Amino acid sequence: MAADAVAVIRTLGLERVDLFGLSMGGMVAQSILGHAPNLVDRMILAGSGPEGGPSLTTMTGVTIRATARAIATGTDPKRLLFFTRSPLGRSAATSYLRLLKERTAERDAAVTPAVFRALLGAVEHWGHQTASPTSFAGS
Repeated sequence: MAADAVAVIRTLGLERVDLFGLSMGGMVAQSILGHAPNLVDRMILAGSGPEGGPSLTTMTGVTIRATARAIATGTDPKRLLFFTRSPLGRSAATSYLRLLKERTAERDAAVTPAVFRALLGAVEHWGHQTASPTSFAGS
């Protein structure tokens, strides 16, 4: 994904860009910085993890268990994966899930099981990497 993003940036003729990376996008942004640091002016990472981040290697199991629990209880997996079980967390989850349903046109297609597995595999692979000099593992 990083190589594709670098190719797009260069094809557009951009010399320097600011990157915002959310979740896996943050991992891609870090990879872009590692492979083409001359292209990156500023970068913001949110809800992401560093290359070699130890908790990333256990994310697959956590995600699968939470998804199975959600299916068994008729709960949206996002509620279990991204929000605390506190009253405030439950309220935030309800608001967030309601907001997701507001857009009815031009929505992205649902993620297929194959894509879901590939994404989890990519995160686990990222977690097993040795932190590079541009990694934020020590930050």
